[in-house]
Parts: sequence; C-alpha cells; structure tokens
Amino acid sequence: MTCQLSDVYRDYVDCLNRQDWVNLGQFVDVKCSTTERGWDWRVIGRC
Repeated sequence: MTCQLSDVYRDYVDCLNRQDWVNLGQFVDVKCSTTERGWDWRVIGRC
C-alpha cells in the first residue's frame, strides 16, 4: 500500500482543525523548539 503525501497532509490539517492534540503526535515530532524564524516543527510521516 502506497501512502500519498496529500493524504497525510489532509489528515494533519484535519487533526489541527479538530484541535485533536492527543493525536497530533502522529504528524509532528514531540521535540518542537523555537528558532530565529519561529517554531521548528518536524513533521513526521505515518507511512
């Protein structure tokens, strides 16, 4: 089974819109930090 980036991104945005913070870890690494440009979110894949 092939995972499409567009599907993962759509699920990620849906998770944000629902403010489903418990499941956000499926998409974003728990080690988030601030940088000169703002927050450094490392997006992780589920596939």
